[in-house]
Amino acid sequence: MSEDLVYRTYREGDEEGILTLFQEVFGHDLTLPFWEWKYKLAPGGGPRIAVAQEPNRKIVAAYNVISLPALIRGEKGMLGQCVDIMVHPRHRGRFMKQGVLVKTFQLFCHSYRSKGVDFLYGFAGRRHWILGQRTGIYQGGGQIPFYKKRPERQGLSTRLKYSFRPLSGENLEVVDEIWRQNQEGFTTGAIRNQDYVRWRYLMHPKWGYSLYLLSKRWGKPVGWCALRVQQGEMLLMDFVLPLSLFSVLLSKVEEVASLAGCSKVSVAVPEDSLWANQLRLKGYINEPTDLYFSTSFMEDPPVWAEEQIKSLFYTMGDMDIL
Repeated sequence: MSEDLVYRTYREGDEEGILTLFQEVFGHDLTLPFWEWKYKLAPGGGPRIAVAQEPNRKIVAAYNVISLPALIRGEKGMLGQCVDIMVHPRHRGRFMKQGVLVKTFQLFCHSYRSKGVDFLYGFAGRRHWILGQRTGIYQGGGQIPFYKKRPERQGLSTRLKYSFRPLSGENLEVVDEIWRQNQEGFTTGAIRNQDYVRWRYLMHPKWGYSLYLLSKRWGKPVGWCALRVQQGEMLLMDFVLPLSLFSVLLSKVEEVASLAGCSKVSVAVPEDSLWANQLRLKGYINEPTDLYFSTSFMEDPPVWAEEQIKSLFYTMGDMDIL
C-alpha cells in the first residue's frame, strides 16, 4: 500500500534499487556508469535524489535531479534538471495531488531547498506535461520548437572572414574565455564553461559529439559549438557566442552538414528568444514535436518566475541527456 511508503533522500547504495526501478518502469537498462555520469559526475555535484521506499526497502519511486551551476537572472546559482522521474506501476494509481510522485517531489523540495538548488527544469511528453501542470509539479513552460532547414554552402565572404575548426579536449581553456566574454547574453541557464563542456560532451557514456571553434580568420576565437549527426540530420546541440555572430555560425554548421551528406540542420532554442528570431531570418522552419519544456520551483513561485521561465536558455544539449 502507498500509505506504508517511506519517503527519504538518496543514501549511498540506493543506485542498485534505482536502476532496478528504471528497468521495471522504462523496459530497458540504465547502466551504473551512465547513472554515475548523470548524478555523481555532473558539474554541480550530487546525487540529489528523493525516493519512496516500501517496508521491504524496495525503491518504488525516484525524483532524480542533475545539478548544474548556473546563472539565475545574471547571478550565480544552481539549476536542477529533472531526469528519469519514475514510479513503480503498482503505486501509480491516479495521478493525484497526494499521489506517490507528488509526495516524492515535495520531499525533494523540502530536503534540497536549503542546499543550493534554485529551481528545476526538464522536458516531458505532452501527456506527462499536462499531468504535471495539473498536480503542481510543473509550473510553467510549453512546447519545444525544433527549427530545421536544408543546409546551404556558405558564401565567400563568410568563408574568408571566419574559420571553423575542430576543438579538442586538450584545448578547452578557450571555452572559459568565450563564456566570460558572452555570459551577459545568457542571463538564466547552465554555465557553459569548460567543466560543463567536458562533462556534457566529452564524457557522455553513449553519444559521440564534435566540438568546433569559430574564430575570426586572423583573430581570436569568438564562439564554440557542439554537433552530432543523427539519422541524416546535423544537430546543433549547443553553442556560446555573440548573438550577432549566430548567423555566421549557422552558415558554418550548414557547410559541415552539407559536406557530411546531411539532409537537414536541426536547432532547438526557446521560441521567444532572439536566437529563434535569427533562425527564422535564416530560413529555418519550426517543426514541433511532442516534447514539452517544464519548470518547477522549490517553493511558491517568486514574483519574477514568469520572466525567468521565458529567459531560460536551453538547447538540444539539455534534451539529449538520456
